[in-house]
Amino acid sequence: MFKKLLKALFSKKIKNTPDLEYFERTRNSVDSKIQPQTIDFTQSSSVSSTGITIKPINQHDADFHHYLFGQSEKQNKLDPFSVFVSSKIELLLLSPKTLIDKLPVLPSTVTILMTTMKEDDFNLNEILKIIEQEPSIAADVIKTANSAFYKRSERQVTDLKSAFMNLGSQGLYESVLISYTKKLSPSSNIYFKQFGEKIWQHSLKTAIYSKDIYINSNDNKDGSTAYLVGLIRNLGKMVIFQIMIEAFSHVDPNVPPNSQAFKNLISTFSTRLTYAIAKHWQLPTEIINAIANQTKVKSATCEIAQAVYEANIISELEYIFEADIIDESEFKLRCRQRLSSTGAFKLAQKTINKLKQAKITD
Repeated sequence: MFKKLLKALFSKKIKNTPDLEYFERTRNSVDSKIQPQTIDFTQSSSVSSTGITIKPINQHDADFHHYLFGQSEKQNKLDPFSVFVSSKIELLLLSPKTLIDKLPVLPSTVTILMTTMKEDDFNLNEILKIIEQEPSIAADVIKTANSAFYKRSERQVTDLKSAFMNLGSQGLYESVLISYTKKLSPSSNIYFKQFGEKIWQHSLKTAIYSKDIYINSNDNKDGSTAYLVGLIRNLGKMVIFQIMIEAFSHVDPNVPPNSQAFKNLISTFSTRLTYAIAKHWQLPTEIINAIANQTKVKSATCEIAQAVYEANIISELEYIFEADIIDESEFKLRCRQRLSSTGAFKLAQKTINKLKQAKITD
């Protein structure tokens, strides 16, 4: 999906053969051969070569990145790998032409659904014709309609109209979004299950939780926008991951991409990159503002931004609790520190109860 973008960023001839298995072997160790530079992110903010401030990672983000990448131990300085990837991401953010020319275009299927399906009298036949023009998305919609959650009879769904009868308008909308967004996540390399699958499942859960919190806040009826923002909130992480994989071809493949400095770079750039992609796709202002507010959500008045931020936190807490990185008391402490809406607290309590029961059963 991002092949044109990666080709633009990595235009030089490949010098090294990627050692894509090395990362997994070194997830929880530090390579003594790495010679870090003198920039240290552990004490205070640092400014990169292009003027972007790299902030120290907070404990919660550190724990979630530990879950995604493995323990960093004492690798706190910028290693060559982090320097290289950082420069490429900064180039991407600071070059609007690269973004405009190389990013994938949001298909008409998604843009039309976002506007048309919110109308009470939308034309179903016209919408289904549009979906039919995207065979892979149409196939995913039918597959979803046949899933245990939506299937209404023993009869197999084989066409989009029957799929709509199972899914309803909201289910149809969400299945199209999921089908397209999943294609943006890395899937064609052996690391997909090490990071790509984790971040995709986190994105999907954030979308579901965003809709839940938003609908239960002030009796909101339509959670489709919150669902979309939750689904793409971590899109920047997916792009950075693909850049990371490509970087193995250009930097010493024996450098493990799990240094603390690299994780700091992800925290600094991922939301900026998601915002840039949303603007390039010309998404509605409401969606762009909700993404922008993810970095300053405490001062935001946008209900959707608040719901997505809290959904993302709850999803992250769920995964790091399951991985035994934090315990129940820490889970609840971070909820008190980071959540503010009644809907989010109720969801968090429901989540921790479910997780505790699952651990007892295991």
